[in-house]
Amino acid sequence: MGGVRIDTLCHTDLDGLYAAGEDAGGVHGANRLGGNGIADSTVYGGIAGDSMANDVIGRELFPYDENQVEEIIRTVETPSEKRERTFTLCVRRCGSATGKRSGFSVKKKGCRRA
Repeated sequence: MGGVRIDTLCHTDLDGLYAAGEDAGGVHGANRLGGNGIADSTVYGGIAGDSMANDVIGRELFPYDENQVEEIIRTVETPSEKRERTFTLCVRRCGSATGKRSGFSVKKKGCRRA
């Protein structure tokens, strides 16, 4: 167990890198309490988000490609049924490949590793 050392605002030792939840070791030290993952991620994720927002006030933006931003927006705004077909096809292909190469299969003589 453990994680990246953080302060009370989820800052790490690297400027601009924040950590929260199970990635952070600052809340419980090196011994994270079992079952706290969701609560830690929610509470400290919010703190990290607030810290990031406060830390970027007044900073210059990094250069970015406006065309790339527009393409990302178009992708996100694509009707979900189009994305669903693509996602479903991908899952089927991955599942098929995984099913053929891992796990167990049942034959007349019993189970064997695929």
